[in-house]
Amino acid sequence: MNAKQKTVIGVALAVVLGMGLYPPLVRPCGGYQYGWILAELLAPEYLECDEHIPDGWTWELATNRLLLQWGFVIVLAASLVRVFKSPKALELLKDYQGATFRFKKYTAPCEDWRYDHCAGCWATFAEYGGSDVLHEGYITSVPSDQTADESESIGHNTDVPAAVSGAGLIFVCTRCFNQCRDPLDFKVGS
Repeated sequence: MNAKQKTVIGVALAVVLGMGLYPPLVRPCGGYQYGWILAELLAPEYLECDEHIPDGWTWELATNRLLLQWGFVIVLAASLVRVFKSPKALELLKDYQGATFRFKKYTAPCEDWRYDHCAGCWATFAEYGGSDVLHEGYITSVPSDQTADESESIGHNTDVPAAVSGAGLIFVCTRCFNQCRDPLDFKVGS
């Protein structure tokens, strides 16, 4: 959960609490009125029509209206949390913050190598054709020990040479790169 989502949830909880402390009240004289719940409980306001009320109770909580207000706030907050959701690629690429990428055509590191995947969305990079195959994107290198750890965690075959000149190659598609460029401070090198 990112900072914007936490802020939305915090504000929504404060608004719901505020609505509970300052709820809509139904007056026996007719109509709705908002008031502080503690003031109404401890020292109810005397109204002119109170003399016609036999038990002396001057207000009733408008629960239907209060529940409707709470529901509206919860739906609005849930919608905003969804809108402020960061791209999944942002979470997957956070380990490469500040990395320098190069935009280039995809070439397999060796003859037996068939394809690679985008580190952000798992799109396929390959030299062969296909409707879902990408042929160019952003590439960076990381130390091979870091690549080996990542390969094991996501199920890559570590017997295949994953490194070129001691560094593992990380591929990122254009869409993921553009989504994460500013938040993760990606740089473009030559």
